[in-house]
Amino acid sequence: MKKVLFSSIDGGSVHQGLILAQLDEIMTIAQATSDIITLEVMTFAFAGTDIATAMETLVAQCDTIHIKILADWSQGAPKSPSVVSRLAAHPSGRITLKYKLDLPYSTDPISERVSWRYHTSHGMLHHKTMLMTRAGHAERLILGSFNWSARGAVAYENTLLLVRDGVTDVVLDAFCAEFAALWGDFFASVAPAQAA
Repeated sequence: MKKVLFSSIDGGSVHQGLILAQLDEIMTIAQATSDIITLEVMTFAFAGTDIATAMETLVAQCDTIHIKILADWSQGAPKSPSVVSRLAAHPSGRITLKYKLDLPYSTDPISERVSWRYHTSHGMLHHKTMLMTRAGHAERLILGSFNWSARGAVAYENTLLLVRDGVTDVVLDAFCAEFAALWGDFFASVAPAQAA
């Protein structure tokens, strides 16, 4: 199954609607299996409270669901409207958060001057994805330009849903590998305690 939505054709609210519908579908899948289901989220901006609430409900109602969120470094800022810290504080302990490092600045040890260096940065996390894995295998992926925020509904144009079907396997597996690489690289991502 594949689905593509465009703001220009379908309206801006369809992007969040697709994510919420998929979270409902994932709830149905989880209730029909004892397999561990993990949502691997990569997000540049996640301020959407409706999506966050749906994720909290999903984890509260299904013990087999785990959520890993890899957020851009900027979402950890004290004044950020991001909901990722709220999600990471969920009492189930099954929502885990990491921040992708973007540290393009370094201090020269001799002059003690701060300078920007391209090669010291891992770059910002500009992905906007949610990958569902069941028993470690990627099954469905949402991706596109939509930032998970109120502004995202009017400022971004596309969202794509892919469900494993033999044709989409290579894309799902590639995003699964990308998430694993960033999540597991201690130089690319850190837990909130190390980000402070």
